[in-house]
Amino acid sequence: LRGRSMIIARTVDSITDGIKQLKNAVSFDPDFAPAHSALVDGYVLAYSYTGLSLDDAAMLAAPHAERALELAPNAPESLAAKGRVLSVFDGNDTAAIEYFKRAIDINPNFANAYRYLGLAQSSLLQVENAKNSFDTAQRLDPLAAVIFANLYRTNWDREDLDAMRALGQELTRLNPDSIFARRITGGTLRESGNFTAAHRVFKDNEALFNASKGQLANLYYQIGRRDLAATNGDAYIKALLAFREGDKEAAADIMRNAGSMHKSAIYRWLGDIDAAYALIKQDIARRNLLSDETEIAARGQTFDVFYTEILSTKNDPAAQIYRDRLRKRFDDHTPADYRLRDTFYAGAMWHMLNGNTSKALEWLDALIDAGHVAPEIDFEPLFDPIRESADFQERLEHIEENAVRKRAAIDMQLADPNPDWVMPEN
Repeated sequence: LRGRSMIIARTVDSITDGIKQLKNAVSFDPDFAPAHSALVDGYVLAYSYTGLSLDDAAMLAAPHAERALELAPNAPESLAAKGRVLSVFDGNDTAAIEYFKRAIDINPNFANAYRYLGLAQSSLLQVENAKNSFDTAQRLDPLAAVIFANLYRTNWDREDLDAMRALGQELTRLNPDSIFARRITGGTLRESGNFTAAHRVFKDNEALFNASKGQLANLYYQIGRRDLAATNGDAYIKALLAFREGDKEAAADIMRNAGSMHKSAIYRWLGDIDAAYALIKQDIARRNLLSDETEIAARGQTFDVFYTEILSTKNDPAAQIYRDRLRKRFDDHTPADYRLRDTFYAGAMWHMLNGNTSKALEWLDALIDAGHVAPEIDFEPLFDPIRESADFQERLEHIEENAVRKRAAIDMQLADPNPDWVMPEN
């Protein structure tokens, strides 16, 4: 119990110490299945929070999942542990879902099984299914901060900014010192266009919990502070930075072990359409993305446009499925129906893909009017047909003006930081 309570605190020290406690429990009683299943959670969290590599975490976690199932094959915790290994380390969310559902059948009050089910469904872009699973998990465990975070990301995928904001406010009321309260609040502020307030929240979270580093890197990248983005950016951010600097070889090398979706985007920008297509087909097969249950998720819709373009270039029948989804999202709606930066940008890309310049500019105007930025527009090939036009150049100037304003405000914060903020080295 002590080890499990420590790992769910989700700090580097608590996860490390919790794993030690759980390993001690296994050493004391090698046949205690709950300790083995808890260690699987520990290594998943170590991968997510402590810098443990995916391969090392998988190697450490898998034997404990198998041992837990061997000792207690019908225990919900054992089934969930096996599902976690399949989902997180093997990338087989479809198989993982079956284990989570079996765990729920045995114990319908197992909140974590519903949460894990929601995570797997979210990975498969089953957005509404994921929300239903997370809603059930929260009903069963209403104070779990991590479930607030899961619902936040799902409501982001659903384009529900009001629900995102409400989750942050409620979690802040219940647990103002939660690592997740600041992540949700800062993320909602960023998606609302208020980068200055978001930056302050993220910096506070970094100071208190050594957290939100990835959120900070993403924010710095968007406003053009590439020096700061490079410090804690993930592989995708670092590859984008290398690409912008003209080092295509470094960009490809950085993405060597990355996931198919982000890797395919980088290869597309590098001009290697065959490699991008192979990765897209791999991702579609792995996540069953042609399923009727698959939806467009706000966080990934720009990739849906990428996929449609490449699949169309290769005359792949799957392109029509993607086109039908995007047509419903962007042709049947106007920018006034949406509020998020990624949606405005994806809408502009979609209309450029279909040769509708005037519509593309309308969606870019919505992005600009909402105060958003679009760093990839500088090299996005879909905009090349109008890149030199006066209309497009005017939009680029306005987008840069938005970035300059946000950058100046954040530079002012960094020039006069809170005493406990972690500051970049000069």
